[in-house]
Parts: sequence; structure tokens; C-alpha cells
Amino acid sequence: MKTAIDWLFEKLFQEREDGQLLYQLEEDIVGLFEQAKEMEKQQIEDAFYQTEIDEFGDELSFEQYYNETYGK
Repeated sequence: MKTAIDWLFEKLFQEREDGQLLYQLEEDIVGLFEQAKEMEKQQIEDAFYQTEIDEFGDELSFEQYYNETYGK
């Protein structure tokens, strides 16, 4: 599985048939970053479900863990 960063790097430097970069507009690049952030969140969620325990020994939900660790 590709990491979000690997995916983003490939997308940012993807070329058209004429050799020009496919993504040049700021809005395109911002969109790619948003997609990469969602991919990263999914990867973190997948890793989290190998069980996260809080300081009291209770299991945290993924949303609790993500919000406490990374903010919304």
C-alpha cells in the first residue's frame, strides 16, 4: 500500500503527454493535499485498530484518538 505522501508526490509530478505537469493550478494542488490528508487519516485509522489504550486502561474509539492526537 502506498502512503499518502508517496501518492501525493506521484500526483504532484504527474506529466501530461506533452511533458508539462498535469497539476499546475493552486486549486488542483490544494485538492491533492486534501485527498492526501484523507488517505493519511485512513492509514492512521487502520493502524489504530490494532488497539489504542488510554492512560486509564480503557480502549479509545478511533475518533477520540484522532481528535485528541491530531485535532479535527
